[in-house]
Amino acid sequence: MLILAIETATRPGSLALAQDGQLLEVSSGEPSRTHGERLPGDAQALLSRHNLTTRAIDCYAVALGPGSFTGLRVGIATTQGLALAHQKKVVGISVIETLVHIGSGMSANTRAPDFLVPWVDGKRAEVFSAIYERNSSAKGSEDAWQIKIEPVAATPETLLERWSPYLENHV
Repeated sequence: MLILAIETATRPGSLALAQDGQLLEVSSGEPSRTHGERLPGDAQALLSRHNLTTRAIDCYAVALGPGSFTGLRVGIATTQGLALAHQKKVVGISVIETLVHIGSGMSANTRAPDFLVPWVDGKRAEVFSAIYERNSSAKGSEDAWQIKIEPVAATPETLLERWSPYLENHV
C-alpha cells in the first residue's frame, strides 16, 4: 500500500510517502511561500523523485489540526481533490493525537508518565492542548492513552489555572 501524507497545520508543512509500512521520504515545505503556492508542486516533485504519479497512491492521509486554519483548508482540499479524482480513501489525522502517540513512544524505555499534555502553538498567545491519561489496564504491549480533558484553545495561563485542580488531585 502506497500512502501520501499531507500536513499543512504548520507554516512549513510537510509531505511523507510510505509504502507497505516503510517510510520512503519526508519533506518539509519552504515557509516563505504559502501552502497554496507550493503544495501541489511539492507533492508532484516528491512523487517524481520516486518515479510515481498520483494515480499510484492507494490512500491519502491528511492532518486535520489543530493548526493554521487557512493551511488546514488548503491541505484538506488538496487531499480531497486528489482522492476524489482517483477514487481513493482519505484518512484524517489529529495533530494532538499524533503528539500523544509520539510522546508515548518516547517514554517506552522509561517509566511511563501518568499524563501526556500536548501543546500546539495556536498563535495569538494561545495554545491548543488537551490532557491524556495513561490507561495502565489496557491490554497489549503499549499503554493506551485516553483523553481526560478535551482539546481546547486558550492562553497557557488560562489552561494551567483551569487544569490545576484536576492535576493536583492526580499527583
